[in-house]
Amino acid sequence: RCHACSCYYRVPRYNQLRKVLSEHRGRCGEYSMVFYHLLAALGYETRWIVDWTDHNWVEVRVKDSWIHLDPSVAVWNEKDMYKDDWDKAHMIILAFSRNTCIDVTMDYADDMTLVRQRRDFSDSTLRATIQSPLLQHA
Repeated sequence: RCHACSCYYRVPRYNQLRKVLSEHRGRCGEYSMVFYHLLAALGYETRWIVDWTDHNWVEVRVKDSWIHLDPSVAVWNEKDMYKDDWDKAHMIILAFSRNTCIDVTMDYADDMTLVRQRRDFSDSTLRATIQSPLLQHA
């Protein structure tokens, strides 16, 4: 809803950086995509994080640690905010970088037993899926 006129408007989802920049609007997916590319252009090792319960953010490597950065809510290094403040029931959280895709769910969820109960597939099925040549070369 527009804060100025109270009208409802739709924010389309864009998956091309040029389109996001030309539109000057977006949501978590668009903001995180822009931030991911900005950090990468500045030489930082970055990962684009996709939470299948409907949110995206970025991680950047600082020394030997991955630091959480969520540009859509202007928060950094607060990995627990999704489960603590947003009551997220995580199921799958994947980290995409230039040449890899890995499951980082355990970095964000407290109880992997509960996560596995919400999934309708095994850990080995998830590993095989994200290691498939099709996904690795997308």
